[in-house]
Amino acid sequence: MRILAVDDDEPTLEILGILLARLGFAKMVEAVSAKEAMESIKNSPIPYDCILLDMQMPDMDGIELCARLRKLSDYARCPIINKAEKWWFPHSVQPSDCVRRGGLGACIAAQRTY
Repeated sequence: MRILAVDDDEPTLEILGILLARLGFAKMVEAVSAKEAMESIKNSPIPYDCILLDMQMPDMDGIELCARLRKLSDYARCPIINKAEKWWFPHSVQPSDCVRRGGLGACIAAQRTY
């Protein structure tokens, strides 16, 4: 399984890589921005099987990136999981809204553990 992980926090990408490798997913590609993710998708000879997105990134948030990915035929039904810390969600926005608006497969809102 080829996984694209998009997060502007490089230590988070490193931890994701370690966790996924321990689970048997050895083919994770990293992108530190939405722009880099789109370039990776454009240059990839075959589509990714799953995409992990950070919700809060400086150039484009995960909802917008997911909405753009859903417009690409290879990613219309690709599992896309968006992660965010609970503090990021404004009172008027819930993770379920992100699933509906962005076309996400799932949205994980975790509390900061450090």
